[in-house]
Amino acid sequence: MSAQRLFEQGYWNEASVERAVIKRLSIWVGVFVVGLIATTVVALELGDVVTVETSGVVPSVARQTHVWFIAIDDKILLEAGNAQNPWVQDLVAGGELRLVGQGLGGGYSYSLNGPESHQQIRDLMRAKYGWRGWWISLIIDTTESTMIEIARIEA
Repeated sequence: MSAQRLFEQGYWNEASVERAVIKRLSIWVGVFVVGLIATTVVALELGDVVTVETSGVVPSVARQTHVWFIAIDDKILLEAGNAQNPWVQDLVAGGELRLVGQGLGGGYSYSLNGPESHQQIRDLMRAKYGWRGWWISLIIDTTESTMIEIARIEA
């Protein structure tokens, strides 16, 4: 049966067509949003992620966050994507730093590099993480990120 006949016989009217279009658009928008979220989660958590545990601003409060890392020689490099992140503020306050995962467990000493380290850490992250680094830079502002150099504390 043609669409014209369905209109003529009263099966369809403008309101029902409008509802059908809105429903289909809503479904497609929902699928798109779920796809964006899924891509972001995969990009952030797919692999080569270490858990950083810090304490500092409030000594009795330990924070945990997942971060990407670069292992070079005897040091590990982290990216402080935003200086206002609580875990970065813990380090600025002189707090403790521990890593968990990827065979990197234990306590670490660290040095916070300045803005001049931005391009180097971005280049290293893009080289290691590929499309994931590109995707996250679309979602998260990394224009002021800096490098944190860490080294294992030998017991």
